[in-house]
Amino acid sequence: MTRLRAYTRRISMLATSMLFATLVIAPHALAALAIIEYDVPTGSSTPYSITAGPDGNLWFTENTGNKIGKITPSGAITEYVVPTSNATLTGITTGPDGNLWFGEGNANKIGKITTGGVITEYNIPTTNGGPWGIITGPDGNLWFTETLKNKIGKITTSGVVTEYALPSGVEPTGITPGPDGNLWFVEESAYIGKITTNGTITEYNVGGNIRFDIITGPDGNLWFTDYIGNNIGKITTSGTVTNYAIPTSNAYPRGIITGPDGNLWFTEGGVGKLGKITLSGAITEEDLSSSSAQPVELVTGPDNNIWFTESFINKIGALTGVPVIGQNSNSTSGTNGANSSNNNQTADPAAPETGFGEPANSSVVRLLAAASLLSIGAGIALVGRPRILQLRTHRSCK
Repeated sequence: MTRLRAYTRRISMLATSMLFATLVIAPHALAALAIIEYDVPTGSSTPYSITAGPDGNLWFTENTGNKIGKITPSGAITEYVVPTSNATLTGITTGPDGNLWFGEGNANKIGKITTGGVITEYNIPTTNGGPWGIITGPDGNLWFTETLKNKIGKITTSGVVTEYALPSGVEPTGITPGPDGNLWFVEESAYIGKITTNGTITEYNVGGNIRFDIITGPDGNLWFTDYIGNNIGKITTSGTVTNYAIPTSNAYPRGIITGPDGNLWFTEGGVGKLGKITLSGAITEEDLSSSSAQPVELVTGPDNNIWFTESFINKIGALTGVPVIGQNSNSTSGTNGANSSNNNQTADPAAPETGFGEPANSSVVRLLAAASLLSIGAGIALVGRPRILQLRTHRSCK
């Protein structure tokens, strides 16, 4: 009898541990990828660059709409008119002073907007400089590219501008802080460059032309989009380049970021896709709602979703359900380490297929959910019954 009781206890403990495993596995197994889109209120405004603001919202430029947009993680959009008309707004970033800083390509200015919507503009000394990319540097200043005059600019938070001419290359575009304490930038030429915070520029002739964006990867290398070559490139801080071909031809990659999953994510403006590349070079592509969406730039939001602009169809999109390094699917922390709620979409088996409770200006494009099977002896138990709305299509390559 004692042995029977002991055996019964062991069976009970085993069943409990398996149930616990089920409860732990289920959230991960039911993690879903979904794309949600939000209409920009101003028609044909051409949303372009996007960044995560210090206020927990996403901020973006409207290239032809002449406005700065703010979108909350729940999809509510507010727009602010830029004082200079026909400014042609380009890049935007969060500054060290807690404001948002942006480029005005046609107006030849650098703009600043507070989280309350107050805008200040600063003239660039060189006429028709064509400011494009902008980023906060390790020295506490804002650094930007002057595409039309082949210069790198620096502006202090008080508005003082210094400019540095490129030695060889032309038309710098994207710019990012590097892992070596320098600023790295790409050009619409055969060069990739770096500039020290003291203004010393080094350029690497890597062949090809027209690279749009660059970002520091989690591996300590710089990753960039090769617009004409149809590649995602990697350059070491010593200047060695490796290229990885994008599976879809004429993808015309634009923006690139490090995602919450530790991979690099990029936009494919020519074919309406988002791409993901691992540090080993494996590429996966995700279709957007329209092949003519023309996504431009993207950013990881405070909700750990990947937010992006869709310039041609005038929308802001969010890719939800991307795994977050070191976290399970029930918790998330923002890019600045602040805790925030998890906005990833998972299917409720009892809910109608369209019942996601999204704002009226949003549309759920697709939801891919996977059920987990837990084997118990000779039987199989299904954990959860997620509803599959539309399977994603993707291609992979090394």
